[in-house]
Amino acid sequence: MGKISKILQNLQKLFIYFFLFAFVFIQNLFSQSTFSSERLQTALEQFIKSKFGETAKPELLISLNNFKFKEDDVKASISFDEKQANQIQHLFLSFYSENNLLRTIDIPFRVEVLQEVVVAKHDILANSIVSENDLILVSKEVTNINDILKELKKATNKLTKRRLKAGEVVKENDLQNPKIIKIGQNIDIVVISGAVKIYSTATALQDGAEGDIIRIRRNSDLSNIVLEGKVKSDGTVQINL
Repeated sequence: MGKISKILQNLQKLFIYFFLFAFVFIQNLFSQSTFSSERLQTALEQFIKSKFGETAKPELLISLNNFKFKEDDVKASISFDEKQANQIQHLFLSFYSENNLLRTIDIPFRVEVLQEVVVAKHDILANSIVSENDLILVSKEVTNINDILKELKKATNKLTKRRLKAGEVVKENDLQNPKIIKIGQNIDIVVISGAVKIYSTATALQDGAEGDIIRIRRNSDLSNIVLEGKVKSDGTVQINL
C-alpha cells in the first residue's frame, strides 16, 4: 500500500507540474507582449517632462492597468497635441504590431510648471486697452500652460474681455485686438485679383479688429453688393477675389 501511495503522490505532483507548465504555456501563447502599469506610468511621466521641462509635476488622471497582447512584437507610442489650452490635457497611448494599430488609450492629465508669466499689476477694467505699465512678469506654478502669456509685448495694446484682478495670471483668451474699424465708417479697401490690385473706398457694415473678416459695401458700387474682406493693421480692408 505504501508503494501505491507513493506512486499516486508522484503522479499527483507530475499532474500539478504539467498543469502549471500548460497554464504558463497558454498564457505565453495568448499574451506574448506585456506592458506593466508601472512601466507605462513612468514612460508617460517622462514624456510629459520632455514637453514641459524636468521641473514639471505631471499627474495622470486615470489608473493604468497592465496591457497584454497575443502578438510578440507589440510596440507602444505616445502622442500629444501641444495646442491644448485646458487645464486637463490629453496624451494618447497607442499599441502597434507591424504598423497595425491594436489599441489607443486616451490619458487625461494635469501638469504643474514653474513658469515666468504675465500678471496684472493692479485691477484692469473690462474693455480697457492694456499698457506695459499694467503688467508685470512673475514666476508662478501654473497648470494651464498653453493659454498663458510669457511676454509683456503679447499683452500690450490689447483690449480686455473681462476685468482682471491684481496678481491674476493673464491668459490669451482674456484679451482681444481692439476694434480699429467702426460700423458705418468710410474705409480704404484693396481688391486683389491675381497680380492686379484695385484701390477704392467702401462703407464698413460692421466693427472690425486687425485680422477680422468684416462685411463692406463699395461706395462706387450702385448694385449694393456686399463683399467680405480682412482688416489690416493700418485700418484698410483687403479683399481677395
